[in-house]
Amino acid sequence: MTLRMRSRSSFFCWFFFLLQRPGQAEFFQQFSSVRTLPTALLKDSIPVATWSRRRRRYDNSSSLHQGRNKAKLLSSIKSRLRTTGYFYGLQENMVSSSPRQQQKPEKESMDVLMNHALAELRGMRQEMSALRKDLKTMKRQLGQEDDDDDDFADSPVPLLARIQKQREWDKVGMEIEQWAEKILFEEGSQEEEDGWKEVKCSKLCSQYNKDGNIQCYVKWMKDSRGELATKDDEELYACIKLYATLDSPMEQVCEYLSDADSLPDYNDIVVKHQDLEDITPHSKICWGQSPKILFIKPRDFVTFCHHRWLRDGTQVVVNQACDPDDYADAMHQSKSLKAFALRGANFISPHPDDPNKTRFSLVAHANPGPDISPWMARLAVKNLVPIEPFKLFHKINKCVQSHEIDPERTQMVNTSPGRSNRPGGLSQMGYACFWPKGGGLKEGFLHAHHPDQVDPIEHHKMEEEENQADQQQHTDQQQQHTDQQQQHTDQ
Repeated sequence: MTLRMRSRSSFFCWFFFLLQRPGQAEFFQQFSSVRTLPTALLKDSIPVATWSRRRRRYDNSSSLHQGRNKAKLLSSIKSRLRTTGYFYGLQENMVSSSPRQQQKPEKESMDVLMNHALAELRGMRQEMSALRKDLKTMKRQLGQEDDDDDDFADSPVPLLARIQKQREWDKVGMEIEQWAEKILFEEGSQEEEDGWKEVKCSKLCSQYNKDGNIQCYVKWMKDSRGELATKDDEELYACIKLYATLDSPMEQVCEYLSDADSLPDYNDIVVKHQDLEDITPHSKICWGQSPKILFIKPRDFVTFCHHRWLRDGTQVVVNQACDPDDYADAMHQSKSLKAFALRGANFISPHPDDPNKTRFSLVAHANPGPDISPWMARLAVKNLVPIEPFKLFHKINKCVQSHEIDPERTQMVNTSPGRSNRPGGLSQMGYACFWPKGGGLKEGFLHAHHPDQVDPIEHHKMEEEENQADQQQHTDQQQQHTDQQQQHTDQ
């Protein structure tokens, strides 16, 4: 044992001495591993079995380490070659990896994106609400009144749902207006042509139409609400259209009709009314109640009302029946029977020839209720239509003449862009809607007038001009056709 240790120590001393001498390093490079030298020199001092066992263990571990070292060396060389900084003397950790090698972030699902968007919208809504409250506080401190638009800021209905609802109702309002324009200004008034039958004022109430400024027509038709009409309802209901001329300026008429306190003076058909829901500054859902009329018991009406101003100064107020069950809580559980002001429209426009007069065009289609049989409905229309419409406009004309315009009410009270400051609204059969501070949309288009409201001489001139235009167009078409034939012949 002592001899073996001495041999090992003497060998190491001799080995390191040779390494320090110049030129000896090249000699040792001939060996595959430096560790083979001591084992070769000490072979004679170790038993054969021990030497064989140790040699096998060394060969296995050496080959394994050599394989691992070679793999590590190759991978490090490849990684350095992939980085451009290696050729400029930069370390690998100082150079960022190529964009192609960077892992792309995983795309978020649609649900996650929608949740993020909704969260952002909620935050924006809260910030806008806080800002609106601050502005309202500043207005109160300055002594200014709040706009009607502020009434829709703190609504419990979510913002997106409220916007969608407003768009749907505005679309309904435009559909009603187009339907009414076709009936009032395009269809004729002859029973043989379009089914309209003129109704004269009752002789017992002839004072309601002394000057003959009111013309009334009746037609029986199905539910006119389009897609919102009651399914499988083939019943016919009375529809009334009326044309009247009022002996007062339009500003005076609109201001008087927009005052809710004036309702009992001219409308006997509505005894109670209430606003159930404000949809926009120019539209709302209203509740109205009619009294007992002949054999018809009191009725409840839930009606959508919408108003706007056309370019020629005409005020348009349209209405359509809603389902009363949707507003049962707001109606305070009224025990009256249900009726429906299916569709209607009011066109209030200035007289083109006399600024001190106003033209009024009305269409109203109503369903008295499921408990009224068809023969009872026709009996009621036969007795009421020759009186009630004429009485309504006779009272309006009389009351407006005695009404004085309030300068304070005509001031600009609604400064929202695209909206009018003129007061609007009125009460008609089954409903009452008022916008005393304005808010109606200032947009629209010019519309025609019914022949009953046009001067005969002017109407004849208009017809002649239209005929001349048609003839000129026909002549131009013939000349164009002749020119085309001539070009074809020349070719």
